[in-house]
Amino acid sequence: MKFLVNFEGTEAAVSANPREYAMMIEGILIPSLEMIEKWEREGKVVGGNFAGERAGCLIIEAEGPEELSRSLSKLPFWGSVNTNVSPMQSFSSVIEQTRQQLNSLKARAQAMPIR
Repeated sequence: MKFLVNFEGTEAAVSANPREYAMMIEGILIPSLEMIEKWEREGKVVGGNFAGERAGCLIIEAEGPEELSRSLSKLPFWGSVNTNVSPMQSFSSVIEQTRQQLNSLKARAQAMPIR
């Protein structure tokens, strides 16, 4: 199952203290991005950061919501970003569903009296 994961850095993650901010970048941000990059090389995710923003998105493959949650919670920046997760439906599934709706609609139209 594929999930769209949008993430955005929180203001709390940005410190006015340059030393603390450098520590956060070195200890949390870079390791998180490296982990995502590894998943990308392994074919588990596609995505990236939005240019010029502290935000981005991933499309990640997981067996279900539980596996997705386990994977995302391993990211060091997990507590420093806001996320929005949307399960995705495959195009082949959408086509099948749409054809079923079309057939149902045609059957109802044929059953209607002609005026």
